[in-house]
Amino acid sequence: MKNIGFYIIVNINGGSGRAKKTYAEVRAMLLRSGITFRTYISKYPGDAKKFVEKLTKKTEGQINLIVAGGDGTINEVINGITDFERTRIGIIPTGSGNDFARGLGVSKKTGKALAALLNAAKEDRCRLVDVGLTTVFSDENVDIQLGKAKNVLSLERRFGISSGIGLDALVCKKVDHSKIKNFLNSFGLGGLSYIVMTIISLFTMEKNDVRIKMSGSVPESVTGDISGPQDEDTVSVDIRKLIFFAAMNMRCEGGGVPMAPKADYSDGELSCTLSYNVPKWKSFFVLPVLVMAKHEKSKSFMLFNKDKVELFSDRKMVVHVDGEYGGESKHVKFEILPERLKVII
Repeated sequence: MKNIGFYIIVNINGGSGRAKKTYAEVRAMLLRSGITFRTYISKYPGDAKKFVEKLTKKTEGQINLIVAGGDGTINEVINGITDFERTRIGIIPTGSGNDFARGLGVSKKTGKALAALLNAAKEDRCRLVDVGLTTVFSDENVDIQLGKAKNVLSLERRFGISSGIGLDALVCKKVDHSKIKNFLNSFGLGGLSYIVMTIISLFTMEKNDVRIKMSGSVPESVTGDISGPQDEDTVSVDIRKLIFFAAMNMRCEGGGVPMAPKADYSDGELSCTLSYNVPKWKSFFVLPVLVMAKHEKSKSFMLFNKDKVELFSDRKMVVHVDGEYGGESKHVKFEILPERLKVII
């Protein structure tokens, strides 16, 4: 398949109708600029991933993608790329959260975002961005004390923003099955759906006891029980009553919640944030502390950087990958793929 200027991937259902208007503006600008392009319309979950897989396998030379969509569409594109060396992506945000675009500093204004993208492409300029990888295992017999399991692979998926277990994953699952998000999207307030569901879930969710197995040594910020087995390459820490664990590549998730205020998408590490052992009567105060990015000094939170982290739980945990439901498991691994993605910016 011969290459052309840009392939535009549009989630036509994104942003409760805003995506159609955004695409019309993008198309008009490209036509005025005399730039060749071909459009692919994504209508259903998985469409964008399948298209990018086929495109990056069969197209020769450099491939330039423009993704007009939200975080879910961007995640599909990242997971569809089969050749990262030849593929570059540009972002035109149309979603309700837009945390990937926010992390990269992409403008919410379509004209401004596209102008910057086209200028960067003309100058052959792009940033190398880390990509996360989540592995969810279908282990039934997990030995939390030994930090071992059968390692039966269930799901492997890349992420650009974050992946995690517990509260934020449970919220993502509930939002996906709720009418609140669509209702708020109609007023341009889709991001509030995450806050509403977080408040509801804080008081009802079950908390897990987990063993966190991480590469290298134990960071100073980690205050759990350091427990065996330990070796030269990994250490394990036991955490009781875990509320959530988030492996962050960008600073924010859930429509702008600054889970990892110091996260750097090009440092070759995951910025890990977790909250634990908070009594139910105190749970309501967890969210304001997070939203104000004041949790780094709170005793109920831990923040640390690692390139690989593995969690073993006493019972199944809900998993999310870039805000999308990723199943439920007692055994999950998060790791970083350094400088994997080329972003035109």
